[in-house]
Amino acid sequence: FLDNVIDANYYATPEIEHMTKSTRKIGLGVMGFADLLIQLRVPYNSDLARRVGKEIIANIQKWSDNESLKLGALRGTFPAWYQSD
Repeated sequence: FLDNVIDANYYATPEIEHMTKSTRKIGLGVMGFADLLIQLRVPYNSDLARRVGKEIIANIQKWSDNESLKLGALRGTFPAWYQSD
């Protein structure tokens, strides 16, 4: 979905459009982490909270990498792929 937004978006300048479409970066983040810890009754500044956060982020990384591979197989590499490291 977020990759589709890149094509559908309106860009303020041609430079921003070119950079966005050539690198095709999307942002993934976590919302509600503090609320999750509250519901779990886990103190925010605790070792357990850090372990929970680490596990959540590890899963997001795994899932997003897998989906990125599928998207790449379907649509090909993004234009600036060979300049990225």
